[in-house]
Amino acid sequence: MRFARLTLLTCLALTAIEAQVHSPKVLAHGQPDSTSLQTLAQGIYAKYNARTPRERAEAIWRFFLTDGRFVEPGFFYHIAGWAYEEPAGEVLDPLKLLNSYGFGLCYHIAPVLEAVWEAGGFEDARVWFLTGHTVAEVYYDGGYHHFDSDMLGYSTVGNGPASTSRVASVRELEQDSTIITGKLIGPRQSDPVRASSPWYPADVRAGAIPGLAEAFTSTSDNSLFPFQRSPHGHTMDFVLRPSERLIRYFQPEHEGLYYLPFKWDGQGWKEFPREIAEYNIRTENGPASQKDSRRWTTGRLEYRPPVSGKSTVEYEVRSPWVIIDAEFEFALPPNSVAASLRIETSTDGGKSWLPASTVAPRQRQTPHGACRAQPQRTWPQDRCLGNLRLSGPHDCRPGCKARRPTHLHAHPTQPSYIA
Repeated sequence: MRFARLTLLTCLALTAIEAQVHSPKVLAHGQPDSTSLQTLAQGIYAKYNARTPRERAEAIWRFFLTDGRFVEPGFFYHIAGWAYEEPAGEVLDPLKLLNSYGFGLCYHIAPVLEAVWEAGGFEDARVWFLTGHTVAEVYYDGGYHHFDSDMLGYSTVGNGPASTSRVASVRELEQDSTIITGKLIGPRQSDPVRASSPWYPADVRAGAIPGLAEAFTSTSDNSLFPFQRSPHGHTMDFVLRPSERLIRYFQPEHEGLYYLPFKWDGQGWKEFPREIAEYNIRTENGPASQKDSRRWTTGRLEYRPPVSGKSTVEYEVRSPWVIIDAEFEFALPPNSVAASLRIETSTDGGKSWLPASTVAPRQRQTPHGACRAQPQRTWPQDRCLGNLRLSGPHDCRPGCKARRPTHLHAHPTQPSYIA
C-alpha cells in the first residue's frame, strides 16, 4: 500500500507541471532498472552480489529463469506458441521484449541472455540453434559456457560440485552426452551436489533428460548463429508533453485487453497462435503464463492537446511500449454541431492513412457535440498519427476538448512508470 500511495502522489505531482517531462520512472525497491541493458545488468549483479565472471554469468541466467513452478517467478516467462511478429519481423530486440512483453519462447530468451551478458561487460556471447531448441552461451575465463534460462539448467564438467566445477560449452555437450546424463542418480532424480540448482526440473520430472542430451549430440542440425542474434535499436526514452499522461497498471485493465500474435502467410497477416490443448494454450486466456500465476499488464497514454481553429489537425503519439489500440474522444462547442468530423490514423509516419470514423452532426448524443471513434486495428506499433478533419460550420478553438487514450502492452513484472 505504501508503494501504491507513492505512485499516486507522483502521478499528481508530475501531471501538474506544464512542461515536457523526459522519461520519468518509479522503480520498486530492489527492482533492476530495465530501461537500458547496461543498468539492467548492473542491477542484476547487485541483486545477487555477483563479483566474479562465473557469478555474474550465473546471476543473469538466474534472473531470467522462466518457470515459476520450480523457482520464484522472475522477470520473464515462457508461453508455448506465442511468438510475436511485427511488420519488421519477429520481435527479438531485448529492450522491447523485456519492457513491452516479458514473455516468449526459447528463441526469445536466448538472444536476451546474449544481449544482457554483453551489456554487462562480457567479451562475447552467442546463440545456438539445436534440435527444437535455442540456447545461449557466454565467454569468460578463456572459454564459452552454456546456461539455459528457458529450461532452467546448466551442466558442469567432471564429478565435482556444480558450484565449483567449470560450466560446459555447447561444443562439449555435443561431444559427450554424459556431461548431462551423468548428473542423474535415477530416471527422475538428479544429484543435488553435481547438478545445478535448479537443473532442468521439468525434464527431470518427466524422465526426459536423455532427450535433452540428444538435442545437443544430434549435431547434424546444430548451428551457431554467425552474428548478434538480438537486434538493437529500440529505446525506452520518451517525452511527455504538456497535457499528456502515462499510467501503468499492475494488471490488465480488462481481460480482453491484449492482442494476439500475427504471422505472415504469404498473402497477409493472420492472428496466431493456434489452440493447442497439449500445452494448455487457449487464446481467450490472453498472454498469461501457462505454468504459474504471472499475467500481462497494460497501461494508458492520454493526451489532451489544445485544438486549433484549423479544419485539419494532426497529432502524433509516440510510446516506448507497444501500442495495442487507441481511441479518440472529442467535444465540440454547441455552435459547431453542424460540422462533420473525419478521423484518420497513420502508423507509417503519414505516408498512408486509414479512416477511423466519420461522425456526422446527427450522430452526436450530447448537446456539446461529444463524439468518440476507434481507429482500425493495425497494431502493434510504437508510433501513431491521428488526423482530424472538420468540415462544415464549426468554431473549434483551444477551449475545445480532445482526448486520445492509447493502450500499451507492458511487461507484467515491471513497476509503474507514471507521469
